[in-house]
Amino acid sequence: MVLVGESRGWDEETDLVREWQTRRDLFPHVPERSRFNRRRRALAPASNERRRVTLRLLDRAQERQGASDSLPVPALRFQPVPSSSAVGHWTEHGAAFGKVTTKQQTIFGYTLQLLVTLNGVILDCLLAPANGNDLEAGAELLATTGITLLTVPRTNQRLQLPPALAALQTRWRQIVATVNGQLASLFPIEENHAHSFDGLTARLYSKLTAHTLALDLNRLLGAADRLQLKALACPN
Repeated sequence: MVLVGESRGWDEETDLVREWQTRRDLFPHVPERSRFNRRRRALAPASNERRRVTLRLLDRAQERQGASDSLPVPALRFQPVPSSSAVGHWTEHGAAFGKVTTKQQTIFGYTLQLLVTLNGVILDCLLAPANGNDLEAGAELLATTGITLLTVPRTNQRLQLPPALAALQTRWRQIVATVNGQLASLFPIEENHAHSFDGLTARLYSKLTAHTLALDLNRLLGAADRLQLKALACPN
């Protein structure tokens, strides 16, 4: 229920439960919202294991080259002003204030660092404080994978990449930007409706798993471009 709901964009549990109540032919027994929420959190590790199992089925997940980038995951909205207890809960779980330069805004929460193959398969992720350094988070994410990190020099640095490799880097970055865009638009990963850290991680696991399952469905359907998820994930 959760994974299909994520793919349909039913991001809030009230919407998800309401939608399933009108589709009793698919799921005859729909729990009330609070029980559904508890079960979702309890099954978060199982959801992530489902993603890992699916990765083993995806030939494109065996690609040994990848790209890493991050996207913002707010924990709280600034309006209305959150209570001190709510702020304290998130702070205990590593949330912090940080700048999102691409959007020229400040958030309170995290960044989600992704490791994505050059075919668009999400291999792994790391949740880091919003004020953290992307390079450090990326290095930590890669620490156990045996992958060598290749960064693009700044324009004011003396040593630059060869033009051909620089062009490849641009293309690789477009792949991870495409995946980030899908997570933000099709699986609204930058909108947090959870009231606790456990709730947030449960939602993140279900969104990442839904993205991976959508790629696998495209594989089974013989889609030429497996990253074309819009019609598959969000049909009219």
